[in-house]
Order: sequence, then structure tokens, then C-alpha cells
Amino acid sequence: MAGAQDPEWTCEDPKTLRPLVSPRQPFMQEWAKPQRQPANGGGLVSFAADVDLPLSRDALRSGKVWHLHLESWSDRFEEVTLALFVNGFSITPVVDSSGAKSPTEAPSAPPRSLSFAWSPFALVQSCRLHSREADQAMQACARLFKVSLFQSGSTHMFAVQSEEPATERVRWVSSFSAALRAFTLLFFPPSFLRTEPLVGASWTASRLIANYMLLCRGNTVALVYCELHIHRNGEAKLVAYDDELCNTQVVHVKITQHTIICERI
Repeated sequence: MAGAQDPEWTCEDPKTLRPLVSPRQPFMQEWAKPQRQPANGGGLVSFAADVDLPLSRDALRSGKVWHLHLESWSDRFEEVTLALFVNGFSITPVVDSSGAKSPTEAPSAPPRSLSFAWSPFALVQSCRLHSREADQAMQACARLFKVSLFQSGSTHMFAVQSEEPATERVRWVSSFSAALRAFTLLFFPPSFLRTEPLVGASWTASRLIANYMLLCRGNTVALVYCELHIHRNGEAKLVAYDDELCNTQVVHVKITQHTIICERI
């Protein structure tokens, strides 16, 4: 599959349901692109994936929602302003005109926004509460969706409230998904899916399929060239190299009948 030059963009305006950005408009500016790490004595290309990296300058969408950070000490949802960016999102607590979060709290300093830069190893999905009864109790006025940042081990629950909460949730999930897909495409160079072995590299003779993939490595994302080999002697193998010349292996995985292959959700 060729690397996309103009990623498809389907983020919609909540009122018109029209794309906020044209598919051909170069909305990915330099400050939003993945930050490439210098090679450390080799050809492996890697990118920074810290959660505290700066976000892009302009929000693609923002609005008031309820937020719960599952890894925090809080056990309740808090009303926040959620802003979606090309490379992550930010949350800002909602306060009244006096600076208090609720009528019983004393005025305080302006709320501090928290930003979360994501990597391609993230997932956004609609979800439900812990029980059917609890889920049915809130169906009339609210809907939930979840954003999981696997690389930083962070999970954020959001609840939307409106006259049409199901539609509003669909819009948020679609916007998040579109931004994440477009951001992920930036990590890949233009390339094509290969099925034939590499000329002059006999170790690729049993190749079934090969192309670039991303590898999660701590707080970085590495671009590797992967090839899947045919089944032989009770096992197949998945090999990753530092580039498509296939000279330096960085990953070698044996696949047998006992190997578990699954997705993380």
C-alpha cells in the first residue's frame, strides 16, 4: 500500500456535518509532525512519543464534556473543555465566573490545561458503564467514549451530554479517529506492499508479504520494515529490519500454533 501524500480527513463540523479540512489542504504543519530522533549508530528511524510533547497550534474541535482519568486519584467525572488537535488533545476544567468549580468552592486561580500528545499506539472507542443498569440509567442524557494512550499507559473516559447524546458521541469519536489516522500516516514513507524476495538477499526467499510497520519502543516509535515468511518445520516467522534493504534485523518472532495474536482494546 502506498504511503498517502494527502491523508483523508473526515473530521466534521458539528452543525453542518461538513469536513473542517479539505482532504487536499496541507493541514499537517511542521509543529504537528512526528519528531524524528537522531539515529544512534545505525539506520533505524525512530520518533519521539512522549505524552508531554507540544500540541499543534490550532484545535480541530473543542467543546464541553465530562472527563475521568482512570489513572488519577479522582473517582468522579469532572466537567472540562475538551480540545482536539492533530497530534493529541487537551482538557481544561470548567469554572464559573468567580473562578470556582462549583458554588460551594472558594474562588481560585485560573484552571490549568492538561495536554496529552499521542502516538499511533492509541485507541478511541465508544463504551458503556460497568453494569447494564447503570448504563440504562444514563442512556437518556449521556453517552461515553474512551481514549486509551497505550504507550504512556493512560486511559481517559469522556461523557457527552446533549439533546442528542448518541449523535454527539459519534461526532467526537469520528473526529478523534480521523485525527489519529491522519497523524499515523505521517510516520510512513511512500512504499508498496511487496511479495517477491529481495534480489541478492537469499534470506528473503521465503517471504510472503513485506512492508513498513511501526514498532512501540518505550517512549519512542520506530519505523521498521517487516516481512512475514512461509510456514516451515512447524513455524513461520516475522522479521523486522531497519529498512527495506533487509540487512540489519531488529526483531525476529517465531510464530507457532501456540502463538497468540490479538489486538489491545
